Amino acid sequence: MAQSTGIVLATGAITLVNTVILEPEQTGTAGGDPWNNAARVIVATGLFAAGLSALERPAPELAVALGWAAFLAMMIRRLDPKVPSPTERIVKWWDTARK
Repeated sequence: MAQSTGIVLATGAITLVNTVILEPEQTGTAGGDPWNNAARVIVATGLFAAGLSALERPAPELAVALGWAAFLAMMIRRLDPKVPSPTERIVKWWDTARK
């Protein structure tokens, strides 16, 4: 298994939970077909993992750096304007838990 695979799988898993499981639960709306959204995330994660795995032979440090960059971007930035990022969810949960 490539060094970047774990990073990419963590990125895909957090994205899947954030967009498919947590969003309909918190807003009460499905926001489209959840199976379609889940399939998109799974396919994109697989393609990204395969691409980084192929890149790891000539440039292993670059592949790992791209994996971490994707992870950080997913954690901070909204992928869908209607769905908060995981960091936004954590900060909101922290604020409500402290009160």
